[in-house]
Amino acid sequence: MRRLIVFSFTLSLCLFAFSSIYAQERQSPVKSPEVHDFYPIVQFLASAELEGRESGTRGGNIAASYIASMMDNLNLTPYRRNHSSGRELQDYYQKFIFYKIWNENVSISVTGKGKKEHIFKINEDFTTNDYFEKLNITSVPIYGGHGISFYNKYNITPFKTLTCRYNDFADLHLRGKILLIIGGYPGHKDTSEIAYSRFHKEAPDYSANLESWQFDEYLNNYPASLIIVNTDLHDNNGIKIDATKIEPIYSFFEQPWASIYYIFKFNSQSTKKLGDLLGIDFRKEEKYIARHYKKRPVKLKKEIIIEANTTALDIEGINVIGKLPGADTTKSIIIGAHYDHLGMRGDSIFYGADDNASGVAGVLSMAEKWSESGIKPHVNLVFACWTAEEKGLIGSDYFAKNKLKTDSILLYINMDMISRSAPDDTLQNILSIGTRKSDTTLRQDSEEINRKLVKPFNLDIWEVDGHSGSDYGSFTAINVPVMTFFSGFHDDYHSPRDTYKKTDPDKMYNVLKLVNGILLNYMDKMGK
Repeated sequence: MRRLIVFSFTLSLCLFAFSSIYAQERQSPVKSPEVHDFYPIVQFLASAELEGRESGTRGGNIAASYIASMMDNLNLTPYRRNHSSGRELQDYYQKFIFYKIWNENVSISVTGKGKKEHIFKINEDFTTNDYFEKLNITSVPIYGGHGISFYNKYNITPFKTLTCRYNDFADLHLRGKILLIIGGYPGHKDTSEIAYSRFHKEAPDYSANLESWQFDEYLNNYPASLIIVNTDLHDNNGIKIDATKIEPIYSFFEQPWASIYYIFKFNSQSTKKLGDLLGIDFRKEEKYIARHYKKRPVKLKKEIIIEANTTALDIEGINVIGKLPGADTTKSIIIGAHYDHLGMRGDSIFYGADDNASGVAGVLSMAEKWSESGIKPHVNLVFACWTAEEKGLIGSDYFAKNKLKTDSILLYINMDMISRSAPDDTLQNILSIGTRKSDTTLRQDSEEINRKLVKPFNLDIWEVDGHSGSDYGSFTAINVPVMTFFSGFHDDYHSPRDTYKKTDPDKMYNVLKLVNGILLNYMDKMGK
């Protein structure tokens, strides 16, 4: 009898344990990645062999091949088959061309009697944010005061109530000429002068910046190349800039220049030298405008020559994309992260372990768990690793603009830097989640799933609207709901010190547990 009781009791325990496990599995049909699933991926992607994974480099291409082989081993379906024969790693690739563009041989010269008296050099004497196919402009420059037409010709806010009038452009003929203007607005350095009192009273937030509608409106109608001089001896405006730190721009277009005018900003020392050569004291002219509320006519006789050209280098970008087909193959949820980093600078390798080997490891380890589960999701689960995020979201932007027409994206989940904490996060439990303002349900679900974790995060939930700091920006631009996960900035950000040994596997484990929980919750709601 005792044996029977013991047997029955043991059987009951087994059945209870089995039913508990079964219930738990039903609640979590897809397991979250463990440390041994994702940490080796972080180690490899952040190894010296990959040389920082810069887009278009040997290391970047090795990373793309590695990610594609992982997707192939997990039996993910290539997002788009590139040929009719059997599956190959290339089928996971979405290739495209973009361009690295930088200025070369940009100079501004002052000539007298047919000879160049002085040559001003880019990044030493002046800066520019413009890029040129080829530029060669020669003209006697025109002095234009502060370059402001402050009379509200177009009746645009905030200038509708103006009682004062001011126009630096009156009687100037600029087309094809070089215009010299003084930075700032009349009287901005001296609150006791008449110009300051009038400008500040009428439009206290107004400043003569290059984005002001007045300035752009005028130069769009009367194009001129523009030199902005700087009279403030305490503001050197980039003097002796380290040219190695001047970043090129990256674009899908080999010739992104479309300007009808170009802007060059001089530092204060070079402003004085330019004034001496041309016979104008810009500081005196600035004071005259502040006192008399108008510029005085100054005719310059020497010519200025602006010479410039731009070099463009084509780069092959490679996004790596695989998917688990869903019951509804016309709809998708995308889980993505960028795999590129800064590459090498001289002999230094920027390993990019947290930024963003961690995010890629998160994507691939989640793909592994979903693939192993054998569960067919309600919709496609697309696992995407983007290139050229560090160049301006180039890879994800290309995908967003060239996605399959038949594929409706329900949600984009982004992971960028999920394995470390900010220095002030001493408990290592802060996690940032960004969503659109309109996606209140996603925020509520995040908080609900977080509360169920054994070690809940202190969530910093913010709105991505108006921001584009990572690949989520490419999807908000096409009106797709997003969730972007980020564990915090640290002192090794964008430095060679961002190595895999400094990552926090425990925090990354909890991040992926939360991400997977949110994804499962989203799927459960879809199935009801």
